[in-house]
Amino acid sequence: MNEYISNLVEAQISFSERYDGENTEALFEAEIQKGLQYEFMGCRVSIWDDFVYSTMGITPDFSIGMAWMPNMKCIVLNTSAANLPEAELHAMLAHEVGHSVLGHTEIVQASEMEADAYSASLGYDIKTALTNMRAEIIRYSNITELPVDLSVIDERISNLN
Repeated sequence: MNEYISNLVEAQISFSERYDGENTEALFEAEIQKGLQYEFMGCRVSIWDDFVYSTMGITPDFSIGMAWMPNMKCIVLNTSAANLPEAELHAMLAHEVGHSVLGHTEIVQASEMEADAYSASLGYDIKTALTNMRAEIIRYSNITELPVDLSVIDERISNLN
């Protein structure tokens, strides 16, 4: 097992121990409030590196860590994603808002493409954001030594043509 996987497993165990139990929702809300940055299109946006790392396996070094948390009505992102150029960040946030507006409860390829189309329909350049995300996925794979299937992101990009 490489060092990245070993560290991730440790982080996931630690995260589970901290947030598993009766008060999980209250603890999550407290963490969201600590990292709360602003609202975007009526959705709270919060930086929570531990959540992104433990649930998505993405360290704060990679700007691909962002997710809609439907039960908390919040977009959670990591530090690098929060520091994306404004146009790219807004395109990605609009994508996450799309999950909310479209009522997505699980993330599958069809819902990702619907959320991409939603962002594009609002005038955001989601195609450029996804192209940059693709490069970041390759960088992530090279550093972590984890294989990636680029066909998923490639399909999302080509669907926007």
